[in-house]
Amino acid sequence: MRERWHIRAHVRRYAAKEEAQLSARYRDLYGDGSYEEELEAYRKTRRRRLAILLAGCLLLTGYTFVRELTGVPGAISDDGQLIAVERPAEGGGAVSIDAKISAVTERGTVTEDRALYISAYSEEENAAAGTMPVESYEDLVRRKIDQAARSLNSDRTAEVVYLPQTLDDGTKLVWTQNSRSVLPLVMALIAAALYYLYKSRFAVIEKKEREAQESVIRELPEFLHKLVLLLGAGVVLEAAFRRAMEDIRGDTYFAGQMQYIKRRAELTNAPLHVEFRAFAQRSGVRELSRIAGILGDHIERGSDLTVKLREECELLWFERKKQSEEKGRLAETRLTMPLAVLLCVLVLVTVSPALFEM
Repeated sequence: MRERWHIRAHVRRYAAKEEAQLSARYRDLYGDGSYEEELEAYRKTRRRRLAILLAGCLLLTGYTFVRELTGVPGAISDDGQLIAVERPAEGGGAVSIDAKISAVTERGTVTEDRALYISAYSEEENAAAGTMPVESYEDLVRRKIDQAARSLNSDRTAEVVYLPQTLDDGTKLVWTQNSRSVLPLVMALIAAALYYLYKSRFAVIEKKEREAQESVIRELPEFLHKLVLLLGAGVVLEAAFRRAMEDIRGDTYFAGQMQYIKRRAELTNAPLHVEFRAFAQRSGVRELSRIAGILGDHIERGSDLTVKLREECELLWFERKKQSEEKGRLAETRLTMPLAVLLCVLVLVTVSPALFEM
């Protein structure tokens, strides 16, 4: 009981730590706030994914143990030796058995791994398949084994298929079922699912951070260009900042943060460039940090603000162009597979009439 409560305490501390990290990332991205709705959505998503993972693990584990204990349905064994296989009912699918056949001959034992396919029950008989020529003694034995395996479906009216114990020349056959456990594969799948859940636990906030950075790179050049024009016209920094912010419209991340900076400045009576610097620090976007540094140098040292902002504006326009080109190349890459599929379909439609006439 103590160990169970100890594990629960560890799980709760880990969950609280994750939620604290998520809340801190939301505050860095959008500013001060509780973000309880986002945290509750994160908790629901985590519970749902864990429930799906647990159900999948239970189903896979149960299937694995049942398969390991019962083996292939319909297989009849005696002391580890495969004797017969029950034929599936009429209308059902074929039964596949991974078997190992050992032929005890005068020259030694010839072993072959073979997948046996037992067809469904039918009232009509099927002819046995033909044989292939041989070149050596082992090939001869293997051909006879292959003929014996193929003859299993020659009479589909038999409900139980008894495996031949000897060949035509008296060679003894030993049929055994290969025991290939799927438990390692199931464990690997479970481990991969756990690793995916761990790596994607912050997928939502990471997507929002990427979208926020793209929004900044896309809209910051225009804002900075307006700021440079106003400063060049002789408007003071505070008034130019306010005028440039008022011209920003839309529901994008950058526009929302500019409105947030404006509200914060009105509540705290702080200069707009100070709130802008705080926004740059918590967002971690390099472009914002550079501009905030230029504004700080101008206020503290009296550096030429207009020239530096103009240079920074040109650099941001170049970054925006580069981002657009990268998105275009990425879109071309994503279109490659659909175009390849369309090409294959076109070739198939073109060639199919000629194939039907052959």
